[in-house]
Order: sequence, then structure tokens, then C-alpha cells
Amino acid sequence: MWVLLSHELKYYFKNDQEAIYIASFFISILLLVPFAGNSDPSKLQSLAGIALWVALASTVAMGAAGLFKRDQEHGLLEYYQLLPISMESVMLAKWVGFFLFICAPLLVVIPLAGLLYGLSGLEMIRYAVGLVAGAAALSILSTLVAALTNGLDKAGAVLSLLLLPLSIPILIFGAHYCLNNGGLIEPSLWFLIGFSVFMLPVMCIAGAYSIRASS
Repeated sequence: MWVLLSHELKYYFKNDQEAIYIASFFISILLLVPFAGNSDPSKLQSLAGIALWVALASTVAMGAAGLFKRDQEHGLLEYYQLLPISMESVMLAKWVGFFLFICAPLLVVIPLAGLLYGLSGLEMIRYAVGLVAGAAALSILSTLVAALTNGLDKAGAVLSLLLLPLSIPILIFGAHYCLNNGGLIEPSLWFLIGFSVFMLPVMCIAGAYSIRASS
């Protein structure tokens, strides 16, 4: 598994254009609200959570569109099945690499969001915690859907259509956590963590079965 994870991280590191594209897309969504809407600081602070979560969901879905496509085009999915490792380990390595790839630009953008929306230091910490938990949940869900739709014609469009309704509970609880001025540990955050813990083995097992079936 560690070799596969190293391979995934090397791919993302070498293809820095994809990371720049993801970060640019994320930033462009954040810029739309303060520059196209009302510049009142109090209203901007209330819109920060919505803008950040919409940007997160959009970038995760966009990044997951080619998660297995590139491996299928190069025959790596068939090669993985010949190795003395389980496909569940392959799924786990793919997710960990994808999650780190999403979180890296996300944590870099948080200070920029704080400047644009007038967030305090504590609020930025709160948003960072919530968005990392949300990125884990959304990336697990996206990896599963990407595996289930692998091999389909126009898989990217199908993935987006499936992710939209499935991501709604995560977006609701995530936005509620960020907008609620409470402590760092709240029921909304526990929902995101619990969702990730529950869905991670489901993603590995169901995704591995789907990859075997499509190959």
C-alpha cells in the first residue's frame, strides 16, 4: 500500500498544473462573492461558510472525475489486480493521495479567505477544522462514486450528477458547523467524522468490487 501511496503522491507532485488548476478554481469561487455581491463585512462573514463549502464540493468533484480514468487508460487497474495486494488497499491508497491533494491547497487558501471575508484567527481555525473534516467526507464519497462510474461513457458528468444529491447532508452539517459560533468540537463535526469513519471501509470494499467488475 505504501508503494501505491508513494506513486499517487509522486503523480500529484509531478503534475503540479492540476494542483494549480484546482487551487485557482477554488480561489475563483471565493472571489465571486465579495467582488460580485455586497461588501458589507457582517454579511460577508455570514456568507464565508457557504462560499467555502460550495468551493470545496466543486473542487472535490472536479478532482475526482479523473481519479481512475488515468489508471484505466494506462492499464494500471489490470496491473494492480496482478500484484499480491488487495484492491481494497489500492482504493485506500488512491483516497489518501486524493485527500492530501485536496487538503494541501485548501489549507493554503484559508488565510486568503480570512482576508476576503474578514474572519478572525479563531474563525479561520474553526473553518480549517471543519473544511478538513468535510474534505475527508467528500473525498471518500467522491472516490467511491468515481470507482462505481469507472468505465462508463461520460463518467465525469455521471459522477457530478450522483455526487450532488449525496453531498447535500455533508454540506448542510459542514456549513452549520462553520457558521455556528460555538466550540471546536460540536455535533456537526462529529457527524462529518462519523460519516468518514463509516464510509471509509464501505468505499474500500464497494470500490474494489466495482473496479474488478469493470476490468
